[in-house]
Amino acid sequence: MGVVAKMMECDICERKCLIEPGGYGYCGMYLNREDRIEARYPEHVSVIMVWRIESLPIFHFYPGSRTLVFGTAGCNFDCHYCSNAYLARGYPDDVYMMRLEPRRLVERARQTGCHNIAFAMNEPTVSLDYYLAVSEEARASGFPVGCLTNGYQAERAARLLADASDFINVSVKAFDDDFYRDYVDVEGLGPVLRNVAYYHGRTHLEVTTPIVAGLNDDHILRIAKWLGDIDTSIPWHVFRLLPEYKMADREYPDILQLAGAIREARMFLDHIYFGNFAGSQWLSTYCPCCGRRLIERVGLGGCGAKPVLFDLDGLSCPGCGNPAGISGECVDWHSAETREAV
Repeated sequence: MGVVAKMMECDICERKCLIEPGGYGYCGMYLNREDRIEARYPEHVSVIMVWRIESLPIFHFYPGSRTLVFGTAGCNFDCHYCSNAYLARGYPDDVYMMRLEPRRLVERARQTGCHNIAFAMNEPTVSLDYYLAVSEEARASGFPVGCLTNGYQAERAARLLADASDFINVSVKAFDDDFYRDYVDVEGLGPVLRNVAYYHGRTHLEVTTPIVAGLNDDHILRIAKWLGDIDTSIPWHVFRLLPEYKMADREYPDILQLAGAIREARMFLDHIYFGNFAGSQWLSTYCPCCGRRLIERVGLGGCGAKPVLFDLDGLSCPGCGNPAGISGECVDWHSAETREAV
């Protein structure tokens, strides 16, 4: 009598999908094949491009550097407002992807003059083995590696992601379980908060919160206080979301209203950034001790910003000597110089 195939639990994210033989998990990127959970599209990408690292957004790791950004398909979340739903919520079979071995991806980074490599566009957890392989190849060639994530990894995957990442930006969508259940389609934010705390101190950590008007704009102070209790120096990006996907008809957040809440939140955190609109005045880095502007950035309309001036002594404030909280090197686009981290 032959061996009967069985249901298998995927232990990569906190959904812990029970996958039937020959079936797929929620993200569509993992398959139960012969009683093993394996990637359906190993070493495939849907997107590869060059961005400034601030566009991820990452502001305190190698500021001004060029980043090779790549993504795959699928996600373990269903954010109703997602601006990348064509990739994240597109069924993987319907998303055009091409084979790109980690060695070749790293070579693209070298050819395009990049300083680092980042998995963005969709959730790295759904292509974890590929991300780990890219990280190993990239680090061997001298490239730092990082990712943007929703933070909903199971504990084993969180350890693997932290060990493979030189920088991570976690998206904390809101600060209550109801929001996660109603607009993200998971049970709650507990695993996300656990993993933010876990990543702190193990890799360079930044956090982003996309604001949806009328749904999580009143969570700003609570998130800031929670992050500040971990470390007041964690950079936090408050992202003025322009909803798409299932919320394309929703109103955009009011800039001045959010700015007022962010002003109050600064009592909890040293570095709060507010962007995703042209002309933002809340993108520069200031010394938390004396208030001197250390990195001036301008917003160009979309996500992130462009640094236009570095005023640093090494990587400390030239006014009071306080460390600027920067990891890596500052790439000065005007003088073409770099400053090593202390």
